[in-house]
Amino acid sequence: MPQAEQRPGLAHQQGFTLLEAIVAMVILTSASLALYSLFNTNLITLGRVQQVSSEVPLVEQATQHLLAMNLTQAAAGEFEVDGARVVWSAELLEPYRQSQNVRGFIGYFQLGLYTVEFAISNKNELLGSYTLRLVGYEKVREPS
Repeated sequence: MPQAEQRPGLAHQQGFTLLEAIVAMVILTSASLALYSLFNTNLITLGRVQQVSSEVPLVEQATQHLLAMNLTQAAAGEFEVDGARVVWSAELLEPYRQSQNVRGFIGYFQLGLYTVEFAISNKNELLGSYTLRLVGYEKVREPS
């Protein structure tokens, strides 16, 4: 078997050069930083999703409580929902108008459109602020 020719002055290499090792470390470090950034972003997003999902039932209960109120009798107030404090205020957006029944006749109520802003806090930590539009009503005549 013929022997391979060797050039004079060049030794047969084994392993990596220093430059190859540095390039490999830079590539590995860049990939690791990208994966860490992705992992960190996912953890932050997961924490936020858990916080928002715990707030949803409180917001629904607060909304139901506000829907049951007659805004003509109170313009602001506060109440508790599952241990969380809800502070609300209402402002008349559209003036009161006479209601009509389905046939177009004058109804028994006057209706006004309100903007209701409410904030939910738990243990002095604000969970969120929300805005609703609700109808306030006042009975002005009796059925004949």
